[in-house]
Amino acid sequence: MTQFSLRMNKPLDYVPTRSTVESMARELGCLALLQTAEVVVGTPNVTVGFDATTREGHHFNSIHFTLESGCVVAAIDELAGGTREDYSTHITQTVDCMAETYVFFHPSSTFEATRKLIINNISNSMTERCAANHAAISLVEQRWKWKIMELNCHLHPLDSIASKVRSGLKKVKREIQPTLKRKLFGTDYAASSIIVQMNKLRFKDAKGDPKGFKLFLHTENLGAGLIPRYRGNRLHVMFHIGGVLTHHFDKMLSFLKSGTGCAGLKEAIAHDMASKPGRVGLQVLGLLGKLLTGPWMKVFYTSRSSGILHLAGIAIVKQAIETMTDWAESPLQVLQTERDCFGKEIMRDDITRSMLLPPVNKELFREYMSACCLAINDVLNLQYKRYFNMEISEKLLDQTRSARSHNMDAEEIMGMITAAQDRAPNASMCFVSSKICAQKNQTMRYLENRPDLHCLIKKSIKLGRCHRQRKKLHEDFIFNLPNKNIYDVIPNFCCLFSCCVLGFI
Repeated sequence: MTQFSLRMNKPLDYVPTRSTVESMARELGCLALLQTAEVVVGTPNVTVGFDATTREGHHFNSIHFTLESGCVVAAIDELAGGTREDYSTHITQTVDCMAETYVFFHPSSTFEATRKLIINNISNSMTERCAANHAAISLVEQRWKWKIMELNCHLHPLDSIASKVRSGLKKVKREIQPTLKRKLFGTDYAASSIIVQMNKLRFKDAKGDPKGFKLFLHTENLGAGLIPRYRGNRLHVMFHIGGVLTHHFDKMLSFLKSGTGCAGLKEAIAHDMASKPGRVGLQVLGLLGKLLTGPWMKVFYTSRSSGILHLAGIAIVKQAIETMTDWAESPLQVLQTERDCFGKEIMRDDITRSMLLPPVNKELFREYMSACCLAINDVLNLQYKRYFNMEISEKLLDQTRSARSHNMDAEEIMGMITAAQDRAPNASMCFVSSKICAQKNQTMRYLENRPDLHCLIKKSIKLGRCHRQRKKLHEDFIFNLPNKNIYDVIPNFCCLFSCCVLGFI
């Protein structure tokens, strides 16, 4: 603040201390929690979503609620681990804290009635497909004695599809080409190894050649972002890179055969990339990117205003399975297709036209494409089995109308945590959590429309101190009592906090 005022040539007479700024952020976090509580109390059939990430040995979990009109964040906290007990306890504690906060600002309400109303308004859950998440929701249902419709993100099957496709192509390699001579290390199939090593060449210092690669892209007018970072089987990335390498095959091969050798890395990539399995594998991945994963992202990764209903995605996935079954039986027909796996007309850009050219080896293409289509169907049938057995009624559609087709709200919060900690590595999690909740909920806009603004701020000062004490107690229970069962101690701790907030102590 001091530096900013000096840059504006308006020095400040008084600048708040760090502790004052932290207190102000916590108070804003309390008001953000009040905002979330008021939204959930006044809205039936909301969807609770949560997601977790581990960063430098610390496990963080966020909880948010989605409505037809938007999304509000309830909590971001560090947990002891990633078990069902951790997640379920965090959810139930957050709802209790929402009820306590609501009662604190609305004295005419009672805690039990408010808590029951919040629970009754939570009709759905939105998570990734994970055993711990499913177990956590089941445990929450037991504790609340309330049935929650468990929904899963439509985007995350792409991760499993990428993994299964790699396994399918690796199996084909073992069956029909067990003695293929390759120069790249690893047991994966050729196309996957090429993508990983090209990413290393593009981004990794010492082992790769980032500057040389960037100069090559600039010289060829290809753009520095031509090849995105490949961090595991995330969504559409592997298939997209396969299409890019196929389209620019001659230019890439020319670059790999020139300049510094990078300890033999460029020569090895060039050798495997020029081989028939490498070229055909990259073409198959690129085709799937244009006909399946790219359209999948376009259908399901949408904003709230232009998105589809969550349950409406089931029919779309069924159509994709039928198309994949046809392509598995007759793989070469993919090269003449005019429509993607969802029945929509494909966009014939330059990369798509390159993908639809005849392969260098039709027999190998047939084996690869058939294996990929079967692998994709295995993933979709497994992950959507519960959805396919579901009887969809008008009542169920109304109940799940608040659920989005994806869980990217949680991913956005995880990204905000990472950015906030990179910017202020010494900031407490309480400060970071309060700041992110206020930003995501647009709490300042919410406060501008409140006639009782000054009263809210005065009350938030006391509640902010209570929340800080609660978080300190939570950290002590988790990290300073290793020999005790945290879940035996938490009920007493929650009771103590409730008494503090409601004024009994």
